[in-house]
Amino acid sequence: MPSTNKTANLSLNQWAETDRPMRNDFNSDNALIDSALGNHVKNSNIHVTAEEKEFLKDSHAVHMYTGTGESSKTVTLTEKFRCIFVFANGKALVESGKVYSAIGYVGLGSSSGLSVSASGTGFTVSQSDTVCLNESGVQYKAIMFN
Repeated sequence: MPSTNKTANLSLNQWAETDRPMRNDFNSDNALIDSALGNHVKNSNIHVTAEEKEFLKDSHAVHMYTGTGESSKTVTLTEKFRCIFVFANGKALVESGKVYSAIGYVGLGSSSGLSVSASGTGFTVSQSDTVCLNESGVQYKAIMFN
């Protein structure tokens, strides 16, 4: 006799004390579970390959530095990157006519105040009246993507 109650998502058997479970009920539940999980695992739109997992594992790095106020500051990294976004913590990207953010891409250039090394292992930021990527005492964050 099938169960009196069924689960909400897969309609699996949920037996009441008065129900008598049958082997066919278990087999039917196992087939439903296998089908649902099998379809889920095979769906490449929601699952990533081992290669994709490896790429995503090391897809970004974060580096923090404190501005020195000098006209430029060079940062050398151990991580290699293709794209970088630099911004000041606690400040708007552009604030009171000063730019506190920049983006760059290896081989394609960058916005004002930032230059990236050709090898993708470092960057240089600058400080001026309008571009503030090395303002004294300000904490900056650089997020690098490969």
